[in-house]
Amino acid sequence: MCIETVSLLLNGSEELAAKQRADFEDILRFVDNLSDPRLKSLSLLFLEKHADRFRRAAAARENHHARRGGLVEHVAQMMRTGAAICSVYPHLNHDLIIAGVLFHDCGKLWENGYPETGFNQPYNITGEMLGHIPMGLELVNRLWRDLQDRPEAAEWLQIEPPSDTVRLHLLHLIASHHGEYQFGSPVLPKTPEAIALHHVDNIDAKLEMLRRGYETSRELTPGLFERFRPWPVNIIAPLPSMRTPAPEAESEDNQ
Repeated sequence: MCIETVSLLLNGSEELAAKQRADFEDILRFVDNLSDPRLKSLSLLFLEKHADRFRRAAAARENHHARRGGLVEHVAQMMRTGAAICSVYPHLNHDLIIAGVLFHDCGKLWENGYPETGFNQPYNITGEMLGHIPMGLELVNRLWRDLQDRPEAAEWLQIEPPSDTVRLHLLHLIASHHGEYQFGSPVLPKTPEAIALHHVDNIDAKLEMLRRGYETSRELTPGLFERFRPWPVNIIAPLPSMRTPAPEAESEDNQ
């Protein structure tokens, strides 16, 4: 099988590949528009070191965005939703929300990663033993330490709030984003941004599960679809909207 054919198969359908490319471009735009130089430098360093692995990773093994490139789709949609929430709750720290979205599942680059030329999501012993939250905390701390060796880090000493406070708040978003101890968070959300991030994550995951359910579940009777794992009940077809769809919002850099 030629390299071009393998690449086409790995990228999925033309529609999915185009969506994932557009989603990744949106992520880059959101990162480029960050105002806090610490969070922007950290995000750019992450993308510089791990963009290829990021673009291959799934957001989950089976529940939502469980496909090659699914993590990029999940992160991009969460960034759009997070930015929209910040527009109606202006007291939220926009930069922290966007950076928190980028890093909240960064441990999944290893827990739910795909090989460069593989079609199956392999199991990873580190991911199994630690999980993506501890791995994400470790990755962010490692990247943060790397940034301290850069010349611009000296300028950050004059910025308020202090850099280590910013780092701690970002780590809290990663640690608390599952929202409950029983779902794997070692700590519960304790800041406005942590609460917002948890719900943005949950909304996108659940709406993606429903989208998949409508496509794949057996229709029991018109408008009623059979439950699917892990959804606890049968699902009902949504009520069609009578409103004309609004044009897609412009990206941040065009506003």
